[in-house]
Amino acid sequence: MRSKIEIHKLLNLYIFGALDPAEKAEAEEYLKNPEFLSYYKETRFLLDHTAYSYEEELQVPENIKSEIFLKIEETSTLADENFPADQSDNVLKPSFFNRYGFAIAASVIGFLLIYTFTLTQQLNVQSTLIAKLQSEYEENHRFVDFVSNPDVFQIKLAADDQSKAVGNLAWNKTSNDAMLYVSNLRELSDENVYQLWVLHKDNSVMKAMGTFNVNPDGTYMLTIGCMPKPSDTKAIYITIEPEGGMPEPTGNKYLSGYL
Repeated sequence: MRSKIEIHKLLNLYIFGALDPAEKAEAEEYLKNPEFLSYYKETRFLLDHTAYSYEEELQVPENIKSEIFLKIEETSTLADENFPADQSDNVLKPSFFNRYGFAIAASVIGFLLIYTFTLTQQLNVQSTLIAKLQSEYEENHRFVDFVSNPDVFQIKLAADDQSKAVGNLAWNKTSNDAMLYVSNLRELSDENVYQLWVLHKDNSVMKAMGTFNVNPDGTYMLTIGCMPKPSDTKAIYITIEPEGGMPEPTGNKYLSGYL
């Protein structure tokens, strides 16, 4: 009675046509079992589609090539060691070549599958990085376009502690639109947000202008559509508040800038 692993090996040989008639009949009996039939179909599908995983030809690195050839050499050595002595000068039986041919093919396919998986991971990482850089470029371009307007003036925001957190509020004094760009801020938990405030010049009103959290790299760009008049404003503050923001500041000033 074959073990489950041995049956899988038998089915692998069946896929490559490397069985004699008796073994082939045995394999086909196992295929009547739904579990082994499922394994056969999945393995066959994987092997059938591996060669078509990419539209362009893969360039296999030299280190991968070396590993493949080393594996082939090891398999060939194994074949030589197990080669029947009485057949050393005769024509080999096809089944002998089929079995070791399968071992070599399986080794190569194994390395190629590993390489394909690794390459896919690398491509995913590169795609994510490209998308991130594209987004940053678009944001920076939008900020540059905004501040190039002659009606826009800028207010620098500095941290009230020893951190390197900084901010830059670009404010259009005609339309009262603004854009805030911050960097080197720490990422907050889901329970907290940064909140932007505008202090009236007579210190009577602290108006909330929006909430945000920063990207993993500590940056963020916030667009504010309805700022008060600069002539009515004394200072700009950023505090840390509970999720959703507060009608009035409850946290300490984290960044501040003055007109």
